[in-house]
Amino acid sequence: MLLKSNLRLLLAQLDGLAETPYFSSELDNYIKKIREVLNELLSRLEDRPLKVDLNIARSITNQLWRLTQFLTGSTAKKIPYEVVFAIEKAAKDWKIDNLLITTAIIQEANFYFHSSNREFFRSIEKELGPVIN
Repeated sequence: MLLKSNLRLLLAQLDGLAETPYFSSELDNYIKKIREVLNELLSRLEDRPLKVDLNIARSITNQLWRLTQFLTGSTAKKIPYEVVFAIEKAAKDWKIDNLLITTAIIQEANFYFHSSNREFFRSIEKELGPVIN
């Protein structure tokens, strides 16, 4: 099944990242939680009968790929601290909490801000159990 193959690929990437801890304990914890979700999802897809709706599993998989795309190319160990400081300060002023900042080396001199709906994380908790804050 393609879905399980995609999950295993994503899990392998995150397993590799987990072997070289980030400077940020928040990023380490985030990767740990995402890996828990992936392992639980794979386990439920292995069960017969399936213990997860395939549409929900596909949706979770797509979201997790999107959420982790900047982790795999991250330069968080060589993070531009001044930029991170400015973003964190602005986020506090804007009353944004639970902010994870990653950086990646790309050809463009642009910034990309990406977030995920809190409902997505609640649906993971409801469907699979792991809690991602």
